[in-house]
Amino acid sequence: MAHASDTRAQLDRWGAELHARIAELVALCTPEAVGEQRGLGEPEVADWHEPVRYRHSVTVRGSRDPSISPETLATRAADALVTAGWQVSADSGEPTESAVTVVGAAEGSVVRVRFSASSTVVLYSGETAALALSATPSEEPSPVRTADDIDPGYVLCYECSGTGWCPVCRGRGWVSDEIRGRHRCPECFDRRVCPICVGAGELAIARLSPVQRANYVHLPDTSK
Repeated sequence: MAHASDTRAQLDRWGAELHARIAELVALCTPEAVGEQRGLGEPEVADWHEPVRYRHSVTVRGSRDPSISPETLATRAADALVTAGWQVSADSGEPTESAVTVVGAAEGSVVRVRFSASSTVVLYSGETAALALSATPSEEPSPVRTADDIDPGYVLCYECSGTGWCPVCRGRGWVSDEIRGRHRCPECFDRRVCPICVGAGELAIARLSPVQRANYVHLPDTSK
């Protein structure tokens, strides 16, 4: 995989091209909505499966001149996309009962322009192809306590072994999900820290309950 900075630069180039195409179409079909388009921001997550993939997207809402039909504007939009080197789907511009839609694609990016048949609303939307910005999963945080630096009168937490982070999600706040990619950790509920020591990595011996104390066989039995 390319270096992360190179991959991000490629994603931003696609995003800039996407924004340029949308801006061109807005100016062509609904010029009064030109100021509605925001600039290129941070990419959004497109797929939470590891490695997480990101994309740029844009949505603009405009209103066409009632004297110009959706079919006429759809033809103009399709021609503009073709001139810019985009591939326009074969059924673009075909009217349906609710709208006339133009769809263009280039380098994995997609632009859609939907001209409502029942109103003057025109909706522009699009997204780039999705790219993984890092080939490596997120790193686990370092332990907050080890056997060498534990405080006097304390023992390493039996649940997290001194790491301080949740042993189920490994401090990420989420666990893998085959369908969605990720879902909230059922153990810490996105708090990330160990539910027993609450992130301290250690437990005070004097405050251990009998059940907790059973995890430390080296401690003297104080129940007798």
